[in-house]
Amino acid sequence: MNKLAVVTSLLEQGLYLFPLSPNTKIPAIKGGNGWYDATNDLEIWKRWIDEYGEDVNIGLNLKLSNIIAIDLDAHSDEYTGMQALTKLFDITSYDPEKTLSKSYREDSTTINSNGVRGMHLFYKYTYTGKESDFKGEQYGFKGIEILTNSVTIAPSVINEKSYEPYDENLTKPWLNLVPAPQMVIDYVNNINLPKISKSTHKSKQTGMRLSFDEYKEQLGVINAGGRNNEMASIVGKLLSYNLHYLKTIYTVL
Repeated sequence: MNKLAVVTSLLEQGLYLFPLSPNTKIPAIKGGNGWYDATNDLEIWKRWIDEYGEDVNIGLNLKLSNIIAIDLDAHSDEYTGMQALTKLFDITSYDPEKTLSKSYREDSTTINSNGVRGMHLFYKYTYTGKESDFKGEQYGFKGIEILTNSVTIAPSVINEKSYEPYDENLTKPWLNLVPAPQMVIDYVNNINLPKISKSTHKSKQTGMRLSFDEYKEQLGVINAGGRNNEMASIVGKLLSYNLHYLKTIYTVL
């Protein structure tokens, strides 16, 4: 993979990027300022690639790029960020389809023993200067954060696992980000925050459970031409039906 070509494309899409040391999330510039060193200048990036090598990882300055990110981790077999997001949907009445199927997504490098991968969801957002990261664990929602400063993006590699676009067929996806959901905007502005709760999750679809065969029947009606969009939409529907183990979703897809 030609790193300069990748970076050139990302810069052309308006992103502000900074270098991370190979195989890490650590800023590469010694004595630098982390995400504050991010630039949209290709000439600077040419020098960075010469200095840090083709294996340099890529950090995204979210504020300068007018982007906000939902970080869904999969460090644990007991809980995942996607489960936490599902719980948040239940208490906000927000439609999960809008968040999952409309966003640009990248698989992250976290993966649990069930084969569930972490994921980053990206949205366009204009910052006012009052925003701060939302850490779900502080409110009883482990595995989810809403990021406002920086995030590692594809094609960065950590421990031989790479960040990858969920849909590899998209061309210049950063130019077509959808606006951030109101729930996300509220949380990073410390508005309408969820109540701290350790109660167990109860689905809004009380008593409704789909069998694996029923999931396959839903997927079976999808035509090949609209596969990616329809698959993404189905993910949101499955979540609203209280499907907590995304290994099943990924198996079906």
